[in-house]
Formats: sequence, C-alpha cells, structure tokens
Amino acid sequence: MGFLGAYKQKSLIKKGNKFYKQRKYKEALECYDKAQDLDLLNNLLVWWNKGIVFSKLKNYPNAIECYDKVLDLDPNHFASLV
Repeated sequence: MGFLGAYKQKSLIKKGNKFYKQRKYKEALECYDKAQDLDLLNNLLVWWNKGIVFSKLKNYPNAIECYDKVLDLDPNHFASLV
C-alpha cells in the first residue's frame, strides 16, 4: 500500500471512529470494512474497532471473531484477552 492508500485507510478509520462516537455503528462498520480492504497486512486497529462495534450491536459471535483476529496478530494484546 502506497502513501495514498495509507492516507485513505487512516481517513476511513477516523471517519469510522466518528460514526462510532455518534452511535452510528453500521456506518462505522462500513468505514472499517473499507479500511480493511485497503490493508494487506490485516491492521490490528481495524479488527479491534470492528470487535467493539459488533459488541455494541450485541453481535457477539462476530465480535469474538474480530478479537480472535487481533490475538492472531498480537497474542499479547491484553484488552482482547478480557
């Protein structure tokens, strides 16, 4: 991913975070999904954010799947363990 791709990905994550703060969880997930599509390295932050949103939507199976992916990427990620 080049500079423009990285910039676009960060913009999508920030936009998703804004939607999350506004409790617009579906819109937040859309942004995180688009950011994830740009990332060939499986961005840990995107997986973590998606897990939080799925938890807010009470979609616990998908939340757990996202947190498991975080742990695959960083087995010591404390917040995903609790």
